[in-house]
Amino acid sequence: MALPSRSRANLRLDVLKRLDALAVPLSSSLTSDSDSRTLLNDTILSPVAQVEDFIGDWIYIRSQPTKIDSTTNTNEAVDASETDIDVVDGTVFTVGDGIQIDDEIMRFVSAAVNTITVVRGIQGTTAATHSTATDIFLIGPAVGEVARVTDVTFSSTTSQLTVSPAFSCSPVSICSPPV
Repeated sequence: MALPSRSRANLRLDVLKRLDALAVPLSSSLTSDSDSRTLLNDTILSPVAQVEDFIGDWIYIRSQPTKIDSTTNTNEAVDASETDIDVVDGTVFTVGDGIQIDDEIMRFVSAAVNTITVVRGIQGTTAATHSTATDIFLIGPAVGEVARVTDVTFSSTTSQLTVSPAFSCSPVSICSPPV
């Protein structure tokens, strides 16, 4: 008799899901697809690991991803009402990126060379003033955001999930340990 191709932990989860699907949420690691707020790539839920139909399931942001240094800084003092911000290098951002300057979180909308346009004070933060040469970090959606899976595309190694409504920012990397 051949050994099962799935791990013991995955087989146990399969049995538990059949007994009580609501008691066994799937934990996974997601990243955005081309910095989208509605398309997510997942390797744990790939066809090799999971074959269920995920349409109708929910994605819940359980933990805030670690912010990542964008490698650029502000190139001016920023007041609390400004939505066009001069930066050292505007090419490092993609539409939908969540960015953090000091304690304020913003969503990147567009860039004209090295002037970026942002939505200020998202994810429960407040628009504030910022000094010249302040670090800018990339971040993901806020903890507690929820979106419904509306479509899934499987490839050999990843699943691409389409969600609605869109998250407040594109997920940089959402990681949850396996249950």
